Amino acid sequence: MSHEFVTNILDESSWADVLATIVGFLSERNAKNVTAEFGFVLARDLRGEKTPENCTVPIERLKAMMEEGFRDGTIEWGGGSDFQFTPVGVPMRFTLCNDEDLHFSSTDLSLLLKLSKQLSRLGVKVYESGNLVETDHLS
Repeated sequence: MSHEFVTNILDESSWADVLATIVGFLSERNAKNVTAEFGFVLARDLRGEKTPENCTVPIERLKAMMEEGFRDGTIEWGGGSDFQFTPVGVPMRFTLCNDEDLHFSSTDLSLLLKLSKQLSRLGVKVYESGNLVETDHLS
């Protein structure tokens, strides 16, 4: 059974730290690449531009790719589309949601709890089914 956790609304200025934490977390689990999936962006469509092709990039390139996406409008912060990425070899999926929060899911609950603990150190609140995930007792 897959579980999905959701963060509180993230301030755009906190995204770099959140993403660095995720990349570090995945790297510790030997993820070398992530598959990126771009959502529909209305402004891009109105400009006559195509949705970028889904692609697989080295994990250390994810931050730069997302920064480029924010700048050129391929990825929206708090817009009408979602951006998804999946680490190759680690059973997780991430969605930077159009609601300015981050969804992350897995069939491995321990992965979700460990990442939640790391995110909580940044001041990020993590929820499952609307309930705050308590990370104080986690090792």
